[in-house]
Amino acid sequence: DADGSLRLDATAAVESASPVTAYFAPRKPRALVRKRGSDAEGSAGTGVVESSAGGELRVLTYNVLSQRVAKREFYPHCPAWALRWPFRWRSIARELREARADLLCLQEVEPEAWDSHFEPHMREQGYLGVLAPKRTRGGGALHGCASLFRASAWELVAQRTCTLSDMLLPDAGRAGLPAALLDEARGKGTLALLLALRARAPAAGSPRAVLLVNTHLHWEASKPQLKALQMQLVLEATAAFRLELGSCKEWPLVVGADLNSLPRMEHELELEHTSDPEHTQSGVYALLRDGRLDASHPHHPAHARPADTSASQHAAPAFELAVAPPLEHALELESAYAHVLGSEPPYTNFTVGFVGTLDYIWLERGLLRAHAVLALPERAELTAHTALPSCVHPSDHLPLVACVRSA
Repeated sequence: DADGSLRLDATAAVESASPVTAYFAPRKPRALVRKRGSDAEGSAGTGVVESSAGGELRVLTYNVLSQRVAKREFYPHCPAWALRWPFRWRSIARELREARADLLCLQEVEPEAWDSHFEPHMREQGYLGVLAPKRTRGGGALHGCASLFRASAWELVAQRTCTLSDMLLPDAGRAGLPAALLDEARGKGTLALLLALRARAPAAGSPRAVLLVNTHLHWEASKPQLKALQMQLVLEATAAFRLELGSCKEWPLVVGADLNSLPRMEHELELEHTSDPEHTQSGVYALLRDGRLDASHPHHPAHARPADTSASQHAAPAFELAVAPPLEHALELESAYAHVLGSEPPYTNFTVGFVGTLDYIWLERGLLRAHAVLALPERAELTAHTALPSCVHPSDHLPLVACVRSA
């Protein structure tokens, strides 16, 4: 009967848990950990991260994992259905919704996903945003950085997308750096997305304006010198843009980024080239925290080796290091997680082949200060499904959240 209706009744045949239902077990509650001496030294999660205290600005950074690489080829431990975009999107949307952030920095957002999912969904949630996709040498769009802000609380004053290769034109004047490294950097689509945002009605203790910086550095662990150069370019572009905006104090920096760099060097040959055993930070981390990276540091661009060399990448370069200038900047930055917890978390990326901290939220010291951060899941929760991504966590990275106030 083509005009009839069909009724379907379903009853559970087995009420006990099964391996399939276990896949859909909810995440464990998360906690906001507040710095000792702040309004609340600890606050337990209740399934959803609670709202910020009065006057706090909540910032999120999250590499959502490009769907182009969310494949069993790269993540064979994860069920195929958990890697498909419809399932992953629901989990990503939940992460963004439950974070209740005011400002968001996302990495690996594909243009198609931005147009069809991220932008319309976040607009319904009260956010506006900008996507800056990376470009291939042929001009094609790849995944990129997306920054969003709560439209009821913040207004966009100015924006800029800085493609780092444009800062490395042959006449840009990078004396003392290897030509092969400069040429390689010109071929990357790495960029920085800068948003100047002003609060519509700032609460007491909350910043009146911020300069939001979103970037995603090169991924290869074997190229720390390239990443140090990229970080220097991001910082230079940020400082130049802020000068155009006006007073530096009027536009304090908030950086949300996947830096693809550990806090500390781990290779024993790298550590041998460090004269001071107390200073073992990676090049990118040292540059951000200390404002300077000397040519003696193994991650300084002067130590870069040609890609086709047969020598060890940790060996000293063939030319005189004395001609290489230090990388330096005048921005005073502090890691939000290190400030609150006393050190960086043990991991923000958790895969079968790698576990470590690659993602960060940095704030301008003296102008902004983190009072709380979102605790990361325990290792046992992540290894319950072998690694990330999984049916519980949609990306191989974990979202970071910091609650920020004016200093």
